[in-house]
Amino acid sequence: MIIWERYKTHIFRNLFPTETPQEDLSYWRNKLFAVTVIYLVPFSLIAILPGIYYTFITRQYIIFYADLFTLAGVVFIAWAPNVSIQTRKILFITTAYLIGCILTYLTGLHGAGLLYLQTACIYSILIFPTKRAYWNAVINTTISIVFIVIIYFELTPIFHTNKESVSEWIAVLSNLVFLSLLSTAFIPQLLYGLQGSLEEEKKLQQELSSKQQSLIESLHEVEKKNKELTDIAYLQSHILRAPVANMLGITKLLKDPQISIEDKKALFNDLIKSLKDMDDRIHEVAKKAHQAKIG
Repeated sequence: MIIWERYKTHIFRNLFPTETPQEDLSYWRNKLFAVTVIYLVPFSLIAILPGIYYTFITRQYIIFYADLFTLAGVVFIAWAPNVSIQTRKILFITTAYLIGCILTYLTGLHGAGLLYLQTACIYSILIFPTKRAYWNAVINTTISIVFIVIIYFELTPIFHTNKESVSEWIAVLSNLVFLSLLSTAFIPQLLYGLQGSLEEEKKLQQELSSKQQSLIESLHEVEKKNKELTDIAYLQSHILRAPVANMLGITKLLKDPQISIEDKKALFNDLIKSLKDMDDRIHEVAKKAHQAKIG
């Protein structure tokens, strides 16, 4: 299990550019390609080992060399350092088309060659920009025409054909062209829909982020208002209370009939001072309340 995780990590580092934003469709194209290569390396043995056995049974050693070429291409794509992911993709699709052509040429309609050609078409649409999708139908159509011409005019000694076999090749290859055209028309629409969903999700995330930022700013503003109101309440309950208490005490002393004239004068001066102090603090409270209202 540890070896498998290390293997996947190594392949991802080679193939998957971390700078690609996750909300972009190219991110998912690159990730699909990386995951495909990760599983392709061990799974390719399922096809290659029986192919080698078939090669030695039929003595068609060129299939063995084709399998080795394919395996070498996959290993290079997976492990070669300092190769761009775009170059790896091109090598991957080129290898798939080549092995498809070779197997079709050597094993005919009953081999896996046509399956590789159609798979190469679909994977090319999935991992390359959608605007180039039609090229895959063009490639498979061209390959089909070349094979029909080779078979019809018997340009190679491998094929010994009659009219029925030529008709069979035309019928089968026309289905390859049909499926390629259908894939070229259908898959890009699916990818356009996915791109639209990703863009809509990105837009919603941006709107949510903007609303969250506005909410945070509003909370800060509320906190600021609360602090200002707390300051005003403190002024009202504590700062103003001091001169009021002084005036109440002075008033109580002035009611004393035994107090002297000099003391009364002093108390009146203290009363005036307390009144002035209270007036100043009332203005201070009013000013803070006005600033809080404006803010």
